[in-house]
Amino acid sequence: MKPFAAIDAKVRLELRTWLKEMITKLQIMSIFVTHDQDEAIEVADNIIVTNLGRVEQAGTPQELYRHPATSFVARFIGNSSS
Repeated sequence: MKPFAAIDAKVRLELRTWLKEMITKLQIMSIFVTHDQDEAIEVADNIIVTNLGRVEQAGTPQELYRHPATSFVARFIGNSSS
């Protein structure tokens, strides 16, 4: 699922920024499910990468990028354009 997939790139970026700001402003926890690495990296404080129903790794976007626990996580995070 890509929650913002049907929206043009500029608006999609604006929505991700707005969503992150609202989550921070309201001081709420949210769960955002996506297959889009860019969305995950931009919106999340923490990411849980799953593969075939199993957790491969959990951590901050920076932790996953710098220290991927598995080759799957490295490929997933490495495919991001951010």
